[in-house]
Amino acid sequence: HTLNPGMHHGSRHMCDYCPPGNYSDGYKECQDCPASTVPNYGFFFKTWQELPSNMASRCMSLQGWGCRNATAWKAAGSYIQSGQGHGEDAYLILSLDVGAFRRQDVFFGGRTTAFGTVSFTFELDCAGLCELVFMSSNTKQGVSVVKSWTGRQEKQHYTHYVQQNDSYTFSWAFQRSANDAASSRSNRRRQQSEDSAIIYDIHVTNTVRGGAEKCIPCPEGSEAKGCIPCGPGQYIEDRENLVCKQCPANTYVTERLPYGVSSCKSCGPGLRSENGQACYSDCRVYLQQGDEFDFHTLPPYLEVRGRKLFTASGTQYYHVFNISLCGNEGKPVAACGNNVTYHMQDEFSGDNVRSQVCRSTIVPSQQADIGSPLAIQSVSLGDELIGITTRPSYNDIDVLKEFLPGPGQKPDVHFFYYSATPTQACLKGRATTITMRCDKNAGANGSVALPTSCPDGTCDGCSFHFLWRTALACRICKPDDYQVVKGECVSGVQKLHYISPQGCIPRGSAADTMTRTQPCSVIPRQLQIIIAIGVGLGVLLFGLLVYFWKKNRRLEYKYMKLVQSSSGKDGELPAAESCAIEEDEEDHFENGGYDAKNSKGLLQKFRTVRIGSGKSGEGHHFETIHLTKGEMVS
Repeated sequence: HTLNPGMHHGSRHMCDYCPPGNYSDGYKECQDCPASTVPNYGFFFKTWQELPSNMASRCMSLQGWGCRNATAWKAAGSYIQSGQGHGEDAYLILSLDVGAFRRQDVFFGGRTTAFGTVSFTFELDCAGLCELVFMSSNTKQGVSVVKSWTGRQEKQHYTHYVQQNDSYTFSWAFQRSANDAASSRSNRRRQQSEDSAIIYDIHVTNTVRGGAEKCIPCPEGSEAKGCIPCGPGQYIEDRENLVCKQCPANTYVTERLPYGVSSCKSCGPGLRSENGQACYSDCRVYLQQGDEFDFHTLPPYLEVRGRKLFTASGTQYYHVFNISLCGNEGKPVAACGNNVTYHMQDEFSGDNVRSQVCRSTIVPSQQADIGSPLAIQSVSLGDELIGITTRPSYNDIDVLKEFLPGPGQKPDVHFFYYSATPTQACLKGRATTITMRCDKNAGANGSVALPTSCPDGTCDGCSFHFLWRTALACRICKPDDYQVVKGECVSGVQKLHYISPQGCIPRGSAADTMTRTQPCSVIPRQLQIIIAIGVGLGVLLFGLLVYFWKKNRRLEYKYMKLVQSSSGKDGELPAAESCAIEEDEEDHFENGGYDAKNSKGLLQKFRTVRIGSGKSGEGHHFETIHLTKGEMVS
C-alpha cells in the first residue's frame, strides 16, 4: 500500500522513516539526495491506514460517563475521523509527539522568525455548535490553545508557525454539539451520521525526527551540517537560476528558502536594517515628516513598579516591569528572572526571560528574618521592537486612549513591541506600547507612568501601555526654529544667543539656549557703508579737480608760448594751427614752462596807454600799432 512521504518499508515489513540524507515521496523507495541539496525533514501524514507511532488518541470526560467506547479517533484510509457514539461532554483528543525542531540557521542565515510549521487540512460535519480545538504544549509554556473552530466548517487548510524551539506535542480536541434546540431538531440526522471531525493531512516541517519528502536545493554554498542557501539579507533570484542577490536597504528576510525579492520584508517605521537579519533602532529616530529625536542617552533599561495588589488571603504582591527602549542593536537587554523553583503547567513556567519588555511578579517576604522577596512568573511582554511612529496605531496595536494627546497638542512618539508567542488568554500574543511625551520640566531621564484606568499597565492582560515623560522626547531643533538675540559688542566680540522654542531642544543637549560669538565693530554696519561711499565720492571729486586743473595749465602754457614766439616779428602773430601741445613742448611745460619776465613784456605790447613808473623825469612812450585785417591774431 502507499506510504506517507519520507517513509519506506523497513524490517519485518513495518513502516519506518528514511535514513538521513535520503528522501521518499511515498510511492518509491528511499533515494539519496542529489548533490548540492539537503533533505527537507519533517512529518508528512496523508495516508491513514493506522495511527503513526508518534500519534495517540484518547477520550476524556468531565462527568465520567461521556466516553462510551475506546475509539477516540480512527483511521479511514484517506483521512482520520473522530470516534462516534460518545456523550456530549466527551473530549476526543488526538496527540502528535513532534519533539524538537532543527536549528533555523542550518537552513537560513538570517532572522529567525519560525523554526518550523504545523499545517493540516480538516472539516467539521456538525448539526449544532460542535468545537475543534488545536493546542500546543512544550516544556517551557505548558499547554496553550492555538486556534479553535465551532459549528459546521467546510474543508479548509490551517498553518501554525512555531516561534520558539522546544520539544512540542500538538493536540486536536473535538467535542460534539451541546443538547440544545438545534440539536433536538436534528436527531433524525444524527441517527444516520453523528457529528464528526475529519482531518485529511498533517504536515510538520523542519523537525529533528521524521523523514524527508524531498530535497531542497542549496544555491551558492553548502555546509556539512546542512544547507545555507544564501547569506544574511539575501534571496534566491528564482527556482531556475539559483543565484543569491542582496535584498534592498532596510529590509530583512524571514523565510527559510527566500525565493524572489518579495521575500525581503520592509522594516517598520523608524527602524533600519544593516545586515538583513533584523530591524532595530539605535534610539536616534528619524521620522518621515522630517522630525528627528535622540533617545540614546536614556538608560539602557528601566525598572517600573506597579501598584500594590493583594490576594484573597491578604498576601501582598506587585509587578515589576523591565523596559529596554531600543536594546543593543536589536538585541534585548531587559531581563526578568525567577528566584523560586516550581513546577506549573501554565504560561508562566519559564525561568529567566530576556526581551525588550518583561514583567515579574514580586511577593514581599512575610517573615522578618527573610529579607529578599520572591520573584516568580516572569514573562515577556515584547520580544521585538516592530515600529516607532507618531501614529497612535500600528500593526493592529493601539495606544491607550488615555495616553493620546489632547486637541492642539503636538503628537507623541510611540514605540510598538510585540511578542508572537500565544497563550491561552492571548491567542495572538502580547503587545506593548511606550508613549514618549515631550516634557522639558521632567529632565533628561524623566519618569514613566502607568495608566490610571488600568493601574497595573494593562486592561485585558494582553496589551500593556506606558507613558514616558522626558525632555529628550522633544524633537531636535532645526536651523530655522531658533530665535537669535544679539548681545552688545565688547572689545570687538559680540555674543549671539540662540533661543529654542518650547517644542524642540538643541542637538545633543536638553538646554533651552545656545551661545556663539562673532567679531563685531562699534560703528554700525549701515554707517560704515555710508562712510565708505562718502570717502569714495570724495576721492573721485578730488581726482576730477586735479585732472581739470592740469588740463587748464597746459592750455594756458600753449597760449603764452604762442604769444612769446611772436614778439620778434614786430607784433605780427602767426595764426595758430592747433592749441595742442607737442611732445617736446609738453616736456618743457612740465619742467618750468616760460619766462615770466618776457611774458610780462609781451603783455605790455597790447596796451595802448603808456603807464608811468611813478618816478620824476622818467616815463615810457606808448606806441600805437595799427593792425590790418590780415594781421589780426586769430
